[in-house]
Amino acid sequence: MKKWLLLFILTSTTAYAAVGAQDRVVSKIVGELGTTKYFLTSREVQINNFLGQLLSQMYGSKKTSKVIGIQDKDFPNQTSEVLLEWAIYKDAFLLGYFAGI
Repeated sequence: MKKWLLLFILTSTTAYAAVGAQDRVVSKIVGELGTTKYFLTSREVQINNFLGQLLSQMYGSKKTSKVIGIQDKDFPNQTSEVLLEWAIYKDAFLLGYFAGI
């Protein structure tokens, strides 16, 4: 079940979900990474958080997996963590590029 849910989250590219006669936004831009013009979406934060929960369960955590919502009080902290991970990745990539690695 978890594998199918994860597969659905990772392969879904729809930005809007139909709800009756109305549409609602399911993903929005929640951050920008410096001058690289990389925009972080709420869906990426949710996927990152959910994968982290699944990995911690694999190594013994007893917490249940739950997709974090934009309104959750921990969402800004999770957004900061994802932006930091992207910044580290981009810096490492640039250092490797300039070092010729």
